[in-house]
Amino acid sequence: MINEGRKRIGVVTDSTAYLPPEVICQYGIRVVPLVVRFGEDTFAEGLEIDNRTFYSRFRQEKTLPKTSQPAVGDFVKAYQELMQEKEGIISIHISGGISGTVEAAHAAAAMLPGARIEIVDSQISCLALGFMAWEAAVMSSRGCSMEEILERVKWIRSVIRSYFMVDDLEYLKIGGRISSTSAIIGSLLQVKPILHFVEGKIEVYEKTRTKKKAVSRMLELLAPHLSGAKKMRVAVIHADAPAEGEEMKQAIEKMDPRAEVHLSEFGPVIGTYLGPGALGLTFYPYDT
Repeated sequence: MINEGRKRIGVVTDSTAYLPPEVICQYGIRVVPLVVRFGEDTFAEGLEIDNRTFYSRFRQEKTLPKTSQPAVGDFVKAYQELMQEKEGIISIHISGGISGTVEAAHAAAAMLPGARIEIVDSQISCLALGFMAWEAAVMSSRGCSMEEILERVKWIRSVIRSYFMVDDLEYLKIGGRISSTSAIIGSLLQVKPILHFVEGKIEVYEKTRTKKKAVSRMLELLAPHLSGAKKMRVAVIHADAPAEGEEMKQAIEKMDPRAEVHLSEFGPVIGTYLGPGALGLTFYPYDT
């Protein structure tokens, strides 16, 4: 049972954290949505369009959807509401290297000079970001101070590793999230590169020839971190590929039964740039 009186610090993140709904509800995490647009149709991620509907429409549309960061006013509203009941706020967001969301959060905090608000650029996204917000909220429920929570979040940011692959680099190229040179190389050679974040931006980690080899290589990158002294927290993330995601999850659980393995999804905003069929892996040492 969470002691509401001890939750002195409010936790805010954005919709690209793709946290399980039950975690958001249990710990009272405020989620500010990004926006995805199909032509004139605009949807708040996580509120007005679900993953299945998004990917179905993604495949049918002739032009790719667009995305946009939350309005500054959305953050102001979330912060003002939390200020009424919390001593401080920690706001953790998608990498500033691929989104202006963290800038919008900073702008909102600047409009509330009397509030104690700490903005954290996760330098990543999806459940890697979600894990930071999740742990922050758990620590808040235990009565930890803002300084303690920030230290933990920044530590996770420093040690967490993430790798992912896409079926088609063209989406990342069109969206401006990866260089045209990398996309052209992938298209010409029909490679399935493994991607990762470097200083908050998406870069090619390694080139593989097939999707199967890319998945095997990602599991190889995880393997040395399993079965060690520390329990690993792992997320397998898929873009409308649940069977492939489940297969990866089961493989990891066989590799190390102690690992805490979550199956997550790339939602509409990130799915816009990765496209259907993308698979990813993120992990870090986790002490309960």
